[in-house]
Parts: sequence; structure tokens; C-alpha cells
Amino acid sequence: MSPKSINRALDKVGEDYCTKLIQKKEQVSDYLKKEDELKQQRKEISSRVLELEKILKTNDAMTSAHADLVQDIEQSKVTLHSVTDQLDALAKERPSSYCLVLDNLDIKIEASEMTSENQNKDHHWCNHNAVFDRVNPVEFSDDKPLADILELPNRDILPALEDHNKIMNDFVVLVSRVFVEHFPAFEIFKDIVPNHIKHKYSEEMKKPSNKVNS
Repeated sequence: MSPKSINRALDKVGEDYCTKLIQKKEQVSDYLKKEDELKQQRKEISSRVLELEKILKTNDAMTSAHADLVQDIEQSKVTLHSVTDQLDALAKERPSSYCLVLDNLDIKIEASEMTSENQNKDHHWCNHNAVFDRVNPVEFSDDKPLADILELPNRDILPALEDHNKIMNDFVVLVSRVFVEHFPAFEIFKDIVPNHIKHKYSEEMKKPSNKVNS
């Protein structure tokens, strides 16, 4: 890399170099903050509904207090449904997650005419980018465990016949690729061997990676 190329690269590294990533971080932070607030509201309203229903069971008489309790419970349930709807709508706008990819970059610039002020220069950089996930994990809820590990039957963990069949189909594709690549006699089949194993998110994974400087 020539000194001019390095200088052009350095010119791009300025105050706005990581603006997009900072904006993304703020977007994710705002989302998580709003999600936590709504979840806390839902928890508090649910507790209130249970408490009021418990009181109602001990007050069977048709009094004004009883009617007020019923009305309060119904209103709380309406509010609870509203908060739940807000959470569902918010989940659809969930920002995509991302990962940071880092790599070292070592450059040595040798001076054509070395003087006391013009010496060889060694640059040791770390290049890092933020790569956004193509699949937004909206449907992967982490509110609570999917099951109690102590009560989970072994049959729900061990591979079933369907799992074995899927693995076998994947192996057929992988082994076929090896054959057409390394055995000349099988090259005639290279056009019919799938380049990608289809899965639930195949369409999303076809899209190019969206990455920004970090």
C-alpha cells in the first residue's frame, strides 16, 4: 500500500467514522428501555388483577364496593390487553442485532530517502466492523425458559426419525459437493448439485451483509 493510499484511508477516519454504529446502539438501547417499561407495566397490572380477583372472591355480597371491584378488574384487564398489544407491535419493530468483526492490519512504509525526520514507519491497526444479522430474532422470546429442565423428557431432546432424515439429506448435498469438486469423473454433475442447503431463512441469507464502521 502506497503512502498516498494510506493517507486517503486516514482521511476517511474522522469524527463521523462510527456515526452509524452509534445511532444503531442508541436505537437498540431505546428499544430495550421501552420494552422493559412495557413488561414492567404488564407485570404490575397482572399482579393487580390477581389481587383484585382474590378480594372479589371474599366479597360475594352485591354491594357498591363489589360493583366497584368488578369494574376495576375489567378496566385493569382492558389496560393489560392494551399493554400486551403495544409489546407485540414493538416486537415487530425490533432492531436487528449485530456482531463486531475484528482483524489486525500491519503496514510498513519504507522511506525512499531516509533522514532524521523521514524514517521507516510501522502502522499497527485494528480494523473492526459491525455486521448486522440478516435474521431479526423477533420470534425467539427470552421472557422465560421454554421448559423446566428437570421435568423435560429425554425424548424431547434426543433426535427423532425426522431429525435423522434431515441430517441425512444435508449429508447427501455436502458429500455430493466433495465428489464433484475433487473427482473429475463426477464434474458432469456440478450443475445439479445444490450450492446452498435450503432452510427456513434461505431468502434472508441470500441478501448481502449490512455492515458499518465501528
